[in-house]
Amino acid sequence: MLNRSNVKMSFKAANPKQNRTSLITSRKSRFRGGFTLIELLVVISIIALLMAIMLPALNRAREAAKRIVCMNNVRTLTTANTIYANENKGYYMPFVFPGSVLEDTSSYQARWFQMPYFRKLVDPGKTVDDSIANDLTVSKQFQCPSSPPHKEILDTGAERVDINYGYNWTGLNPDPRSSGFNPDFRGGYIGFKQSDVKYPQRCFAFGDSTDFGLVMQNADYKRMWDIFGDVQGSNTNPSGPGWNSPAYRHQEGINMGYWDGHCEYLKKEEAFRYAENGRWPDYQANDIMWVPARFR
Repeated sequence: MLNRSNVKMSFKAANPKQNRTSLITSRKSRFRGGFTLIELLVVISIIALLMAIMLPALNRAREAAKRIVCMNNVRTLTTANTIYANENKGYYMPFVFPGSVLEDTSSYQARWFQMPYFRKLVDPGKTVDDSIANDLTVSKQFQCPSSPPHKEILDTGAERVDINYGYNWTGLNPDPRSSGFNPDFRGGYIGFKQSDVKYPQRCFAFGDSTDFGLVMQNADYKRMWDIFGDVQGSNTNPSGPGWNSPAYRHQEGINMGYWDGHCEYLKKEEAFRYAENGRWPDYQANDIMWVPARFR
């Protein structure tokens, strides 16, 4: 006598196709939670492709943010310089001060960024001693986030972090294309007056630099930046690269502040002009941008 269970067994035995299907399904269920090697390689390739697409965009965004911070720093310096001039009978912040300011009459040792009053204008929250001969620290407003840290070990063994912005002093010499200045000029005042600057809206005052100064002849990127890059000047080689040189560190461009107080970003080809043939500098255009005043 056939019962219901026997009928089911007989039906399964009579349907081998259904048996093969259930066997395949059971095997698939065993491997349902994993990936094949080919699938893993495809996923890894897609991730690598996305990273290759995204990383340049992320780097550009990161650099753009650093450039904005740098621009704010340059704007702070130009604003402080304007305030200084308004409070000092039209005299801008001197490039250097006589050594007597630091009780050292032997040379011009006090640089513009070391002077207490100017540093307080730049960073009102910083406590600055009136005697800054031994003050080797600088505020963040003097540091460009896109610049590699420039550190110098002094003869005393102390470490000094150099600043990343320069003050344009082109023209503090009868020869406007000279990098030197006359220490007897104006009785020891090494700087410009507001009335000296002929084109304040077109002439540079502060900008990205490899040193604390800026001069026109070192703005020639073909001769300096394209060869040496963001290298800091060395006290052992004061005539070498890095001294008073504009730094085109922002995607081959530079943040510049003008004597009238406004700031802008310029590509290196805009900050130092060449003639149409590309062989010789355009001296007339460069003089307007780089020479605040001529003293004959």
